[in-house]
Amino acid sequence: MEAHGSTTASRRTLARALTLVVLAALIPATIMLVLTGLEQRDIARRDALETAQGLARSLAALHKASAGEARAMLSALARTNIVQTRDLPNCAEVFAGILADNPQLTNVFLADAPGRAVASGLAPFTGTDVSDRAYFQRAMASGHFSAGDHIHGRSSGLPIQVFAMPLKAPDGRPDAVLVLSYKLSMYERFLEGYPMPSSARVAFIDSKGVRMLAFPTEPDRTVGTAVSPAVWGRIRTAQSDQGWFSDRRTGGAPGLFVFSRLRLEGDREPFVSVAVSFSNEDIFGRAERNLARNLLLTALAGLLALAVSRRLGRRAILDGVEGLRAAAARLGEGELEARADEARGCLEFRELAGRFNAMAQALQRRQDEVTRSARDLSAMRNLLANLLESMPSAVIGMDARERITHWNRGAKKLTGLEPGQALGRTLTEVFPWLAQRVDHVERGPRDVAPLELTASALPGAEGTRYMDILASPLVANGVDGAVVRVDDVTERVRLEALLIQSEKMNSIGSLAGGMAHEINNPLSGILQAVQIIQRRLDPSAEANRAAALASGADLEILRDYLQRRGIFTFLDTVRESGERAARIVRNMLGFIRKSASARVPVSLPELADKTIEIAATDYDLKKKYDFRSIEIVREYAPDMPLVHCSASDLEQVVYNLLVNAAQAMASRDAPPAPPRLVVRVHAADGMGVLEIEDNGPGMEESVRLRVFEPLFSTKPPGEGTGLGLAVAWFIVVNSHGGDIRAESSPGRGARFVVRLPLAGPEHAESGAPLTPARG
Repeated sequence: MEAHGSTTASRRTLARALTLVVLAALIPATIMLVLTGLEQRDIARRDALETAQGLARSLAALHKASAGEARAMLSALARTNIVQTRDLPNCAEVFAGILADNPQLTNVFLADAPGRAVASGLAPFTGTDVSDRAYFQRAMASGHFSAGDHIHGRSSGLPIQVFAMPLKAPDGRPDAVLVLSYKLSMYERFLEGYPMPSSARVAFIDSKGVRMLAFPTEPDRTVGTAVSPAVWGRIRTAQSDQGWFSDRRTGGAPGLFVFSRLRLEGDREPFVSVAVSFSNEDIFGRAERNLARNLLLTALAGLLALAVSRRLGRRAILDGVEGLRAAAARLGEGELEARADEARGCLEFRELAGRFNAMAQALQRRQDEVTRSARDLSAMRNLLANLLESMPSAVIGMDARERITHWNRGAKKLTGLEPGQALGRTLTEVFPWLAQRVDHVERGPRDVAPLELTASALPGAEGTRYMDILASPLVANGVDGAVVRVDDVTERVRLEALLIQSEKMNSIGSLAGGMAHEINNPLSGILQAVQIIQRRLDPSAEANRAAALASGADLEILRDYLQRRGIFTFLDTVRESGERAARIVRNMLGFIRKSASARVPVSLPELADKTIEIAATDYDLKKKYDFRSIEIVREYAPDMPLVHCSASDLEQVVYNLLVNAAQAMASRDAPPAPPRLVVRVHAADGMGVLEIEDNGPGMEESVRLRVFEPLFSTKPPGEGTGLGLAVAWFIVVNSHGGDIRAESSPGRGARFVVRLPLAGPEHAESGAPLTPARG
């Protein structure tokens, strides 16, 4: 009796234990089923969202393309002569032709200022009053390309989208409107072939919340009816033009909504919104049915396991369970080396213990793999971080919220900001110049194309620098963002500009040389003939008196007549003009040939001082520009190395630049400050640098780009040959292997920078003597 009671107690204990085991097995399974069901719901929602977003983007792109096509077509029509002259018969004929060629259009017409259609592609429409239409009122009020709200075409009876382009009178006010309308039914054909759930609903909504297009059409959601205030309110007040939300659909059923708002211009109100909705039943129904079925099957399996466990209440089971419990407890505590005793319990429990041990061994292997993978991943991250840090380029990473996540050494060098000052902040806060150029890559959808900008100008205190920018959207493992690489290509841009200028000057020089040779021969004949005429009118020449006596003429009377008629003045003018032209020819021949002068080490400060002294005492120059009235500021670097050049040629360059600066400062209408010249000499990058800066009126960019061209001059005719700066360019670039550039902007003076190779160590002891130069 006592043994029986003990057995009964043991059985009861075993039953309770087995019941708890079954429940313990069922609860995690149930939780996993619920989590799996929720995950399936989430996957179903994401799939539905992607499908709806893809459909909304496609429809938005199609309608945006239609708006762009309408704008282009109306702009082209507005520029035609028949529209500008209001040739109404021809307008109607052209409009009819457009309708015939474009079946997607329902009408093209021209309305006058009161709103009457005066010319139409549909003859019966002519004379119709459209002044009550929103598209007409908006175009007349704003003076810009506009779109209308929901309407049915008066001629077609179909729902249409209307675009209007105002035509402006000479006083700038709109006096007519060109109008073009599209059939919205063309989107129905597109939607009929688009794969989407049966519950899908698509609507085009105007600016007042009225359906312009409804697919498929249902009694409670037809074209011309308003969408629900709750849905329209969420679309209209959304911060972004694209988005999604959950709300109740027409009829009260819950659903998922995706929308895309379209604007004619970036800052104008949306003129149409594309909305796509799916019912929750279509999205989640299958996942919920699977969850219910799996929960039912789990419950049945649990009941069956509980019933079987009560029948297996033998001591062997208890022994096997104990062995497994102990091993599982150790494994659960993280002791992956724990193994069950495969000799305890019945055969089934021994097999279970073997499988448990196999599972524990697999878990241990997996843990080892995870540990190795984490170690390899850490090493790879360190390698990638080192690679990014060692790059000379500035590399900036951003997350989906436009917050900076990576700021390498190149970015620090470019901006002067430490990583701690940039990380976590937006690019607009840290580097607004760059943010303006990559904004659409940061904010764009996942399929936005990478942005590549070449030689983008970055203004700065030390002058403008040029940057190559490569910005790419970052979409990987569910992480959205962008990565931007910035390279300083200022030197490359400068070298490219110098190469272009060199090729251009060489071509112009060759052309100038050919022209000079062709002009020189007839010019010599002109000067020789003038000289002969003047000599043969000289009364002191015996041959002239004899020829006059033989002809019966009085040479003195003849000279008196010629003097009174100004013939001698004309001859002097011809001679002086010919001599001036000859000088121009000599200069043109001179500046296209490389100088043969000897190259010797020269002190740039001494050469600059000598040339300033020459310019200040030059009589021809003082007649127009008195150097004594110009403040000369010298900024010479101490211990300036010598440059290897021809002293006389370089004096000519400096002289020409000083004359050019003096002429520029003298040409100011109302000088804001006394004339001032700054002459700087220093060394940089293995080159000797000479800068001449004035506070004159400066130059437009178009003038600066041509300032070194031969025969190009902004001075009045007779005051300049346009050769001074061209000669300077050829001496510096062609003859000395240096470079010269002009930096200027209107109202801010000009600066000319000359760079020449420094003399080698073998020439460092002494410089060449300086000789005067003249222009």
